[in-house]
Amino acid sequence: MASNENATRVERNAAFQEIKDNHPENKVCVDCGRANPQWASPNLSCFFCIDCSGRHRSLGVQISFVRSCTMDTWTKRQLAAMKAGGNHGLKQFLKDQNFPNDLLLELKYSSRAFDLYRDNIKALTEGRTPSPIPKIGFTEEDKTRWSEPKAPERASGNMKAMVFFCFFPFLFSLLKKQMSDFPPYL
Repeated sequence: MASNENATRVERNAAFQEIKDNHPENKVCVDCGRANPQWASPNLSCFFCIDCSGRHRSLGVQISFVRSCTMDTWTKRQLAAMKAGGNHGLKQFLKDQNFPNDLLLELKYSSRAFDLYRDNIKALTEGRTPSPIPKIGFTEEDKTRWSEPKAPERASGNMKAMVFFCFFPFLFSLLKKQMSDFPPYL
């Protein structure tokens, strides 16, 4: 079982070199196929490019915890998670579960099947035997898990509109008033 102790930079770089040398699938982005991915998700145990890292980040850390392979500090447990799966393991899981190839990244990784996949990666890093994952695939329930709007998101959108349409005109009127107090520029 790996510890939560931070790996040194040398240990981190050596681990990623080994992972990529032993499994060529890890040398390309798991989502778009771009070469030399520099970002990874230890809870999904996969590598992706900088463009896809932004999409993974937007999913939330409970779904995809995004780390830079070169700039971030990694724990020994996170490196063990990367060794446990990798892009090949994730792609094989997608194939075994019959996920559609054209499925949106957000729908794919927030599915119930991927909840179980993440649990198995965690079990492997903790030295436990992973549970067999039944063939769940992508279900109708999974479609609604991501597509249902959440109240805080609607509220934040309304708040942005309120700030834009109410606060900025107020701010500009104050600035205009203050500017009129200055003598004209010659």
